[in-house]
Amino acid sequence: GIDMELLEFTLRYPPKEAYPDPNNVCEDLVQSNGDAELLGMSPYPFRTNNQEVHLSVVPEDETNHYFEISGREFAVLNAGKGNAWRSAGITFTVSKSCLKTHTKYAFTADVRMHSLRAVSSEWKIWG
Repeated sequence: GIDMELLEFTLRYPPKEAYPDPNNVCEDLVQSNGDAELLGMSPYPFRTNNQEVHLSVVPEDETNHYFEISGREFAVLNAGKGNAWRSAGITFTVSKSCLKTHTKYAFTADVRMHSLRAVSSEWKIWG
């Protein structure tokens, strides 16, 4: 095997923009507005919903970054008989206390699909 030594690292909290305003938690249901530039290369507060995939922030150029999901092919291979891999993607938790019945919510996103075959994007909201 290979021995590696970590000489130095920094662990810090995300900036306040990554958290809801404590005085008005429901004002913005997606903190930081899905901004991939907020935390450098960290995708927080977003995460994956499948252990087989990896979420990262990828720089397109000096000013624009985007979220990328990789590893879906491994999720497919390890899915067995279920279809859990089909939902492998980005997850974000919205406080249930902020959601109201009989209310319409608007959601927009820019999606890039890198695939050798025809694919589609699907968005799901679970409560």
